[in-house]
Amino acid sequence: AGKPLRRPARSLLVGLRLVGDGAGPSRASAQTLVVAAVPPIQETTLPHLSSVSSKLMTRPIYEYLVDVDPATWDYTKPMLAERWQVSADAKTWTFFLRRGIPFHGGLGDVTAEDVKFSFELLMRKDAIATTTPHWRKLIDRIEVVDPHTLRVHLKASDPDLLFELSSGREVQVLSKRYVEAVGFEKAAEKPIGTGPYELVEWRKGEF
Repeated sequence: AGKPLRRPARSLLVGLRLVGDGAGPSRASAQTLVVAAVPPIQETTLPHLSSVSSKLMTRPIYEYLVDVDPATWDYTKPMLAERWQVSADAKTWTFFLRRGIPFHGGLGDVTAEDVKFSFELLMRKDAIATTTPHWRKLIDRIEVVDPHTLRVHLKASDPDLLFELSSGREVQVLSKRYVEAVGFEKAAEKPIGTGPYELVEWRKGEF
């Protein structure tokens, strides 16, 4: 189940029971959307322990640096990053984050530390995400320039990096503060993101 936040939805909302916030005209208290999808490798909301296909369920909760237009497949739409710069050799990418984007539950706003933390989760030894081998091979280091600026240094040129960072892939941004405070198990049970919906109910076995 998902509870909509009072900000514009920018993600494809699927796979959850969406509960109205009362802001619009009177209507039934809940709507159900049933979506057929490939079963996930394992039932989890942690990005580094799930595949691309299983992230269909968590896209309304988490956000990405850039968004994908579902009609045109344009993957250069700003999301958490409002703009970016790339070096001439396409090996150094600098992302400038939007300010004032809150995590659910009053856990503060998104910072470059959160993005770096989320990126590095995908490269952990225990990570099994679809793109984990790609990131381990490609990333040299990730640098936090300031609270709203992140610089990604690559081992080789990658002019298509934006697509890999888009909402069509796997780099979902988590709250570093939250995950480190509660641990992976609890963070998986109650995922905290910046997306337009919060998870309010999870029926195990129906993911």
